[in-house]
Amino acid sequence: MHFFSFIRARAEREPAEFQQWYLASYGPRLQDKSPNMRGHCVNVCVAGPVELKNPHDSVEPLDRYDIVAESWFDSVAEYRDSVEGELARELDAAADVQNRYLVSDTVVIDRRRPTPPRVEGYKMIREILFFDDLPDAAAKRQWTHHGELALTVHVGVTHYVQHWVEQVLSPGTPPVRGISELFVPTKDDLVNRYYDSPRGRAEITHDTGHFIQHQLPRVYSHEHVLKA
Repeated sequence: MHFFSFIRARAEREPAEFQQWYLASYGPRLQDKSPNMRGHCVNVCVAGPVELKNPHDSVEPLDRYDIVAESWFDSVAEYRDSVEGELARELDAAADVQNRYLVSDTVVIDRRRPTPPRVEGYKMIREILFFDDLPDAAAKRQWTHHGELALTVHVGVTHYVQHWVEQVLSPGTPPVRGISELFVPTKDDLVNRYYDSPRGRAEITHDTGHFIQHQLPRVYSHEHVLKA
């Protein structure tokens, strides 16, 4: 089972210091505490390129995440055990947002090739709120259709996964039903080949307007695999 945690440091914590603490200290200790963890990935959030700025993106400094953690367990109970207890209270004291989800994964693009280490590439992750009046089946159908468009437009993307949210695991979390994940190997790919053309960018924007009501802060990140 695949789990996501979208995490933001409290205002009194410097984001870069929090990220280093999570990556070098908290994440490894979380693994030690959780012997049943099958995989663990820490995505460290970075600033995105101005070339891909969306007019609808917020400029508020609090509309961000600092870490997106991914982990794999055999059960929800095992995952819950990993995010509870004394170690979890340490994270609670350092972070004021922790949106947690159980997801299922659909690979849309997989054209990975010999590239620099993934930590040098850019992984884009975003929580998606579909229109309230769209039943799950209709939202999945339209998202699948969007994936077919992405195959031809996102020419620089080497990996694209649509994560359907099977269960929201944190209180007060918005009604997110999907999480998108796209990977590009280099900044040049991100800036110049995320879209094939201005026309392609317009097609993507137009298409998502049919089924996406709102998107939470877009994450640009470098991926650190702590446990493969």
